[in-house]
Amino acid sequence: MNCVPFFVAEVEALRWAVEYAEQCDWRKVEWETDAKEVEAAVNSKEDPIGWYAYYSICCIRNCFEIKHWEVRWRRRSNNLAADAASKLALSSDRAFIFDEFSLGLIPYCILDVLIAEQF
Repeated sequence: MNCVPFFVAEVEALRWAVEYAEQCDWRKVEWETDAKEVEAAVNSKEDPIGWYAYYSICCIRNCFEIKHWEVRWRRRSNNLAADAASKLALSSDRAFIFDEFSLGLIPYCILDVLIAEQF
């Protein structure tokens, strides 16, 4: 079994999302993470220190600079829907992409959290 440190996993997830947003030509994106270390590494002006995440952090920074994007940290308790989606994706080895036209396809474990957050 191959274990990836959480920092590297979080950076790779962000890089994947950034690349997807670029492919879709999204312009105004508000990036959030519940990993303080990732937010600090991406927003830092210094060279990345983690060897396994170095290239990915550089790619993210480059894209953010070109697109004028930034990433903000949020507590996990303020981001329960994203947390539920990431846990489901990890357990099922699938990615989930939803928009306003596919709300009926959202798994109940995520939909329940979204509904609860509205109240």
